[in-house]
Amino acid sequence: MLNFYKEVIRFRNAELTLQRGAVRIDEELSSCKVFAFYREFEREKFLIVMNFSGRSTRLDKDYGNVELSTYSETDGFNLKPFEGRIYRL
Repeated sequence: MLNFYKEVIRFRNAELTLQRGAVRIDEELSSCKVFAFYREFEREKFLIVMNFSGRSTRLDKDYGNVELSTYSETDGFNLKPFEGRIYRL
């Protein structure tokens, strides 16, 4: 767990968009189980999606390149229980 937090901090420190980018909540993707928001700065954009449920939940589409996840393997459209992902868009 400590190594994962170190990786998240390293990734954030390497990405100016995650440090300074504007935050915009995706109200269509967010629900009582899922929270999703964008960080945007200059020409770069990230989507951060978090599943706060103990059950898998399905996304409406595959958002592309997963930069970081709380799981070592991701499952395309499906967010595993308590999974968080960062997509570079």
